[in-house]
Amino acid sequence: MTAAIYTRYSSDNQDETSTQDQMRLAMQYAERHGLRVCGVYSDEELSGFMTVERRPQGAKLLAACARGEVKTIIIESLDRLSRNLVDQETIVRRLEFSGVRIVSTSDGYDSLRDDREMQRGFRGLMNEQYLRDLKKKTHRGLSGQVHRGYHAGGSVYGYESVPDGKGFKLTINEEQAKHVRWIFEQYAAGKSCQKIAAELNLNRIPSPRNSTWAVSALYGCPAKGSGILNNATYVGHYIWNRSRWEKHPDTGKRVRIDRPKEEWQIMERPELRIIDDALWQKVRNRIDKPSLKGGSKGAGRPARTLFGGLLTCHQCGGPMIAVNAHKYGCANHKDRGDAVCDSKLLVSREKTDQRLLSLVREELLSPAALVEMQNAVKQLIESEQSSASASHHAAKKRLAEIDKEIGRLVDAIAAVGVSPALAEKLKAAEAEKAALKEAPAQGKPSIEMAAMVARYKEMVLDLQNALAKDTNHARTLLAELLGKVVLVPAEGGVCAEIENGPAIAEPSSLIMVAGAGFEPTTFGL
Repeated sequence: MTAAIYTRYSSDNQDETSTQDQMRLAMQYAERHGLRVCGVYSDEELSGFMTVERRPQGAKLLAACARGEVKTIIIESLDRLSRNLVDQETIVRRLEFSGVRIVSTSDGYDSLRDDREMQRGFRGLMNEQYLRDLKKKTHRGLSGQVHRGYHAGGSVYGYESVPDGKGFKLTINEEQAKHVRWIFEQYAAGKSCQKIAAELNLNRIPSPRNSTWAVSALYGCPAKGSGILNNATYVGHYIWNRSRWEKHPDTGKRVRIDRPKEEWQIMERPELRIIDDALWQKVRNRIDKPSLKGGSKGAGRPARTLFGGLLTCHQCGGPMIAVNAHKYGCANHKDRGDAVCDSKLLVSREKTDQRLLSLVREELLSPAALVEMQNAVKQLIESEQSSASASHHAAKKRLAEIDKEIGRLVDAIAAVGVSPALAEKLKAAEAEKAALKEAPAQGKPSIEMAAMVARYKEMVLDLQNALAKDTNHARTLLAELLGKVVLVPAEGGVCAEIENGPAIAEPSSLIMVAGAGFEPTTFGL
């Protein structure tokens, strides 16, 4: 029988030899039990909180299982798959339902054991409790370090984190500190963040991430204290515990959650001051007045354009975004300046949306797309008919059983007389029989081919309004369908060069696309 070995280690508490040890034990297990190893999948330096589907090798393993190439998975323990109880149970149930056996070399788990559910539930709870306790202890330790004058966060622009054997102390980096002062002075004098970022990039000054400067690095979010202009450390106010990170239950991605202000730890550290109070207050006054030019940028909002960010700048390869109410332009040019991208190309949002949607509309109404759509509807109809047939047969079988049950209850009443328990059971059985008889007989499927095709064409012809109902979802579909769209200046206007995009078929939508992608296309905007 074919088996695959899966190993994983987290950089927090293991080293790179961990996967080698896991693989050695798994190979020994396979040899003892006569299993032929067909592949080894190893994810290194990845947390057990990350779902298997999002790990590079984990995703490949699941694909191999789906193709039927793997019949057994050998792991060291269940926490190699996930340390989260819900995620662990989900992935194990999915694999075992598909006929894939899971065995572990250290904790004795085996899908073939009768007590497997209890075993993995118990170990999953232990894993979660261990991580919960570890998280609390780590947070308590970091809190203590902060109170002892140490740094307990990531890198901070303008400072260096220097170890002293007991922790890390922040010290001022004078080279970066002079740029911090210049940024504050320029903003206080009325210069926009776009112009400040452009000048920093023009002078080839590295950003906090050792890249080019963007508006977000300067302005950030005032409420969260992010961004150079909102960092209170520059006036000697060291703030820790503003937020925490949690895994989103749907996406599996880490999400920042702000803590209430009463949980913040604020320490006065005058040795870290880079900006004087007067300059800090000038900047605060400007940021706190959203009506002034260069004032509050506001919090992020959902995307409002269909193609903003999906288009590509011909000059730098960056995204083209809605730079104002009417035009698309290069995001890098807008936020980082000419030193990063000197493309001043602006295109009409209205014309771009109309012409790209026209191209999509043509593809969706092509003969191949209609055949694909009809095949999908046919599968839905067959599935519904199969389900209805199964339900109809189950109802007939249950009705026969109910008739027998009623007969037995009547005989019992005739023999011993009416009792409250017998009367209640007879009443319930007769009610169930009546409900089964009233159930609609198997008839035509609720999905009709002609109606679905007509609805499909109606949605395509009114594509812009159909997509506007859920802009974020529409953008995802358009990006997958069109692929890369590069806007290029051309004689007499602008051209959109479209590379082959993978066709999609979204089962949750009536928008269904043919199996063939786009040919390379150029048209004027």
